[in-house]
Amino acid sequence: MTLSAKIILSFLLPLFVIQNGFGQKLNVTIKGNIKLLKQTDRDVDQCCFHYSDVLTGKPVVVPIRRDTAGNYTVSFELEHYEQIYFSKAINYKGQEIYDTGMTYFSFFDKPGQTMQVNYVQRPYSLTFGGDFSKENNQYNAYTKQFNRGVKNIYSEFFDKELSPEEVKEMGLQSFKEQLTFNKKYFNEHPTSSFVQQQAYFNTLYKTQHAVISYNFHNKNHETLAMINDFYQALNITGHTFKDAPKGTLSNITDPNPSLKNAAALGNRDYKSFLSSYFGTLQANLKFDTVETVLFTDIAKYIHDKHPELNKADSLLVERFFINDTLHTKYTKYEKKTMSAITNRYANEFLEIRHNRAELNKYLAITDPELRDVGATIAMYKNLDLNHIESLGPIIDAYKKGVKNTYLKNKFLAEYADKLDQLHHSKISALSILNSSDGLTGSDLLKKLLEKYKGKVVYVDVWATWCGPCIAGMGPSQTLRGKLKGRGVVFLYLCLDSPDKSAWKNVIAAKNIEGENYFFDHRQSSMIYKELDVKYIPHYALVDKNGNLMNKDAGAPLEPKTLEQINSLLMN
Repeated sequence: MTLSAKIILSFLLPLFVIQNGFGQKLNVTIKGNIKLLKQTDRDVDQCCFHYSDVLTGKPVVVPIRRDTAGNYTVSFELEHYEQIYFSKAINYKGQEIYDTGMTYFSFFDKPGQTMQVNYVQRPYSLTFGGDFSKENNQYNAYTKQFNRGVKNIYSEFFDKELSPEEVKEMGLQSFKEQLTFNKKYFNEHPTSSFVQQQAYFNTLYKTQHAVISYNFHNKNHETLAMINDFYQALNITGHTFKDAPKGTLSNITDPNPSLKNAAALGNRDYKSFLSSYFGTLQANLKFDTVETVLFTDIAKYIHDKHPELNKADSLLVERFFINDTLHTKYTKYEKKTMSAITNRYANEFLEIRHNRAELNKYLAITDPELRDVGATIAMYKNLDLNHIESLGPIIDAYKKGVKNTYLKNKFLAEYADKLDQLHHSKISALSILNSSDGLTGSDLLKKLLEKYKGKVVYVDVWATWCGPCIAGMGPSQTLRGKLKGRGVVFLYLCLDSPDKSAWKNVIAAKNIEGENYFFDHRQSSMIYKELDVKYIPHYALVDKNGNLMNKDAGAPLEPKTLEQINSLLMN
């Protein structure tokens, strides 16, 4: 689909809004007392505050550490006001994680403020003090009454198949009901302009987000023109009520000014709407559906980007991308070797190619706001340990194509920080990098384990491109701490990964202390067979005699894992 100029006009956060909505980062301090109730076996007596980042969409989590009486104080930076949520931690496979999907209450905070939040789970009690306490107490009272007084119209239609027109009517009906409630409530309960404004944002953006979500749920193809049309219908409806905050609704030429609302930057429903809008935009950018890869292209990529290849493989790769056009004949061994090399780097090559195509789609859009914000959000999607390397080949195109200096400088600063963390973290002296040369055959692992006879071995099978594998290295470090000095070997086997430099970077960044091995594609195949690996991360346990006692052991923080290791240590 070609994005028309009319549709392009309606995207989010133009330059002046971005620079006015964001400001200098200042600390906020929140203190008070929190008392929790253990309701399920998964509950942990820990909790957090969190909010979502407007550009990445990812949760920003602030753990709350309380004393025995429940008292706490936390401080963190904010760049603009935020709607902050409270959640509890849960136990997942022995690991404490913050369940940001299950929220208990929310409140607003601003840079530079000090406030108090006191919460008792049962009997329920929530009070606010200090800065912004009046607004938060008023907002809390409003949301209680709103949840009781406005039915969830969407639940009535969830299991029904609705056309786009029916979804639109459902949304308008819900919007009217919410506005009716707001008008009556604020006439009867004098509240600050900030609370009334946030209440209207909740109504406006929750409704728009819901309509997009319901069209997706009903497999109705959502377009940006449909979103703009629905906003105009909301605009007309809002004017009939005349209860929106002054200046929120106006007859202006932009088809959807609600996308460009600096005053709503910290509102969670606004962020959800932006996310769904961006998803619609993404769905309407057309990419090649078939990944056609020329052998010469991937061979040239490997030759240019991976000089660490051994001399024989490097020469073979060079022959393929230089001589293939001449229809050079290769031996079966050469073809098999080249196939193994290209398989090792195929995911990396395709990821970079897709990222370049996506970035180019955004940079080709003529509207500057849509171009710059879309391109930046697309880049942020890959700003993590697993994918950041794929941004290197396209970073210059991003720098040249994006003109919004605030967005560009913000992203490039975070990119540089993460890249520095990845490349310049020092490998611990306790992280042993072993050579895998000479390890061959169908009993490769058995031969390797001979080296560690006399000790219990916990095997961790992972890859540099595997997000869950890398996420599991923190729990693995916790388990190592519990077993320190007890004669347990932590054996980390890196399989089917592109290159040793990325392997070393991850070992340093995630502090993977133990016995480390990097296996090529052939060696990886042997490990997969010996351990019957169906997915990674995969764990196994070996006794002191080198026998595989459990080919499918538990994750590091599962209670059974420590129990089984202790049992093997006793024998």
